[in-house]
Amino acid sequence: MAWFPLNRYIWDFWFAWQGETLHLFYLQADPAACGYNPERRHDRATVGHAVRTAWGWHALPAPALTPHPAPHRWDNLAIGTGSIIQHPETDT
Repeated sequence: MAWFPLNRYIWDFWFAWQGETLHLFYLQADPAACGYNPERRHDRATVGHAVRTAWGWHALPAPALTPHPAPHRWDNLAIGTGSIIQHPETDT
């Protein structure tokens, strides 16, 4: 089932199963914040999160991860591609 959120640049996807639910994480940026230039998206990226259930894809409204809002912090600019690691003892 295809899914594409409106009003977002999206790229770099990673997936994780949790029981019967498929989680999708992805980098996203607001086109207006990028001046509608997709090349400017990298410094404005947040991590989006959607889940796929029996009823289709559902995007969660808030970003799963954002850069730190304060200026002059080591973690306030860009977010790179993520990864998923399953805990070997709990499977969560």
